[in-house]
Amino acid sequence: MKKDKEQPDDIALGKKHSILITTLKRVFVWGQNKEQQLGIETTPDILNKPHASQKTEPIPKLLNVPKIKKAAAGYKHSLFVDMQGTKLVETANGR
Repeated sequence: MKKDKEQPDDIALGKKHSILITTLKRVFVWGQNKEQQLGIETTPDILNKPHASQKTEPIPKLLNVPKIKKAAAGYKHSLFVDMQGTKLVETANGR
């Protein structure tokens, strides 16, 4: 495997959302974003809605965040730790 080739490095699974960190420390998120747990703002025109009460990102989205070394996903939140050890939290209330 080439050293510079991007590969999956870590994954965090929440109740209805997922987070993937690559070997280049980029972060991809997908799943339900009803509580903004993915860390992205979405609009109805880009959402896949299985039913009216759920907002779901249909494909992985790349987050515009600093390089992340670790992530955790919970019921309605996500936690990211960047390379300097700074914690970034995404919840229904935003960052």
